[in-house]
Amino acid sequence: RVPKDDVGIEIMTSMELSEVPTANTNNSSAWATFTLSSVAKDSGQWVQHCTGRIRVKTAAPPKDAFERISTDMDARSVPSSIWYKRFTELGLEYGPTFQPLSGIQADPSQSLAVAQVALATTKEIDAKQGGASDYILHPTSLDAIFQLALVASYGGKADEAQNAFVPTEINNMYIKNGIKAASSQESATAVATARLRGLRSAHAKLQLLDPETGELVMHIANLRCVLFTEVTPSLASS
Repeated sequence: RVPKDDVGIEIMTSMELSEVPTANTNNSSAWATFTLSSVAKDSGQWVQHCTGRIRVKTAAPPKDAFERISTDMDARSVPSSIWYKRFTELGLEYGPTFQPLSGIQADPSQSLAVAQVALATTKEIDAKQGGASDYILHPTSLDAIFQLALVASYGGKADEAQNAFVPTEINNMYIKNGIKAASSQESATAVATARLRGLRSAHAKLQLLDPETGELVMHIANLRCVLFTEVTPSLASS
């Protein structure tokens, strides 16, 4: 959790090749291992939060590589403002930059949710700061797709959400190159289906579709989330 002070928290990302490149596996296509860690300002102790493997593949996947999530549903419109208010009550406080969801539609019977995800939520900030790092899919947009998983797990019913969940494991994630936000492409369609597993976990399948072609540009077969236990006083007293 990032503290609300002027110091903040120091985060380090490290990456190194986990296999030796060969004639058939050059540097760009070899697997690399990455870790994300932070250090507490008081103790100076480093904590490893995340580890995984990643690689770049230049060949497109087969057309039937990913099963599409059906969006046929008995749709109910849900204002995103209601969900972001509920997120705050559950202890997940998202600032304006991290509120890219809009036009949420959900079907409680299928635990299915569809929404528009803004792809350039930091554009104005980046312009003032003279530019920003180049992303295939901006982290704030990716985080919004994870948020949609929580919406889907409750079938879009914010008033029934009593627990918040945060991602802990992604078995495999595919992101297609070439979906950067442009003047003609400010948003994309996210689809999520999720199920609560007991009281402490949730599992979701997530996809992102190109708004112009409908092509699948991001796919997560299984996102595992666990219970987030920090609750704000407003929820505890309600």
